[in-house]
Amino acid sequence: MKVIELIDELKNSGQLGELVKLGFVHPSVIVNRNMYHAYNARVVTTGSKMQAMQDVAENFGVSFESVRLARRTMDFEFVRQD
Repeated sequence: MKVIELIDELKNSGQLGELVKLGFVHPSVIVNRNMYHAYNARVVTTGSKMQAMQDVAENFGVSFESVRLARRTMDFEFVRQD
């Protein structure tokens, strides 16, 4: 399972907001999630990964490197124990 899948599950269930409010999850996780989804939408629109990363960086007011890091973090695969 990827980190983004877990974060999306938590967001859809309403638990992500609660975890942020309680201080267990840093608010930057929500920003990184939003950048990740914005990037994927821009890749479809532009057809260019580099252009999509530049567009997202400009739209979110962050560096190109921040978008790259958000993508790498959210794409990270981990083993989930149920």
